[in-house]
Amino acid sequence: MESDPLWMLPNMALFHQVFSMPEIALGFFPDIGASYCLSRLPGFLGEYAGLTGARLDGAEMLACGLATHFVSSAVLEIEVCK
Repeated sequence: MESDPLWMLPNMALFHQVFSMPEIALGFFPDIGASYCLSRLPGFLGEYAGLTGARLDGAEMLACGLATHFVSSAVLEIEVCK
């Protein structure tokens, strides 16, 4: 991902976190901020997410560049048990 002041680094994604565009299901289109970010995703993933309203989980956000770090459920369970 190119250096961009809108992307605050590091971005952390949790295992249960979801990135979605729920307004697409209602017939609306993504706003200017979402369109700006979605257009910078690799390949046609941004167009796909913007047109279909697909949900991306934490691992998918890491794979496409929306997140820089991923925290799995095992790590959170260890921290809670201490």
